[in-house]
Formats: sequence, structure tokens, C-alpha cells
Amino acid sequence: MASIVVLPKQGNSVESCIIVRWLKNAGDAVKEGDGLCEVETDKATVEVPATASGVLLAQVRAAGEDVPVQTPIAVIGAAGENPAAALSLELGASSPQ
Repeated sequence: MASIVVLPKQGNSVESCIIVRWLKNAGDAVKEGDGLCEVETDKATVEVPATASGVLLAQVRAAGEDVPVQTPIAVIGAAGENPAAALSLELGASSPQ
């Protein structure tokens, strides 16, 4: 099953970050802990690590985009897996009932 990577909190007061650049491209093999992208807060530029091992199936947000923390930015799974299915499950699970 594919794993959704969310933009982690970068401190108590940070509500969003700008994706500076992607370090991995869709189709690249990644290991848990590998840097996926760099994000910029008002104070620093930090690397966002992969939260699972597998293949980077999709970059959900583009470089240059201002992204709220705790929202999906990437999908990691097995080669050939459908990232849209994992995203729709994630978005459905986080929707208010």
C-alpha cells in the first residue's frame, strides 16, 4: 500500500512552508530517511525526509508552492502502484464526517 508523505510541522508558529526544490523525481527509488525535498520557513531551509521506502510515485505539490503543514506533498509506494488511490483514501479519511 502506498504511503502519503505530509509536510511535517517545522515549529509551533509555522503554518506553511515553500517547497524550494525537489531532491527526488517521480520514479526514483527512495529509502526511509532520504531527503525528498527542501522547504523554506521564515527562519530556515530544511530537508523533508521520506517516511517510507519504495518508489516516489508522485510529487503532489510543485517547487515554489506555499504548502500548509500537515498536508500531503508526495506518495511513496511500489513501482506501478497508483498514487491517486492512496491520495483519495488519505483525503477521504481526513474529511469531516
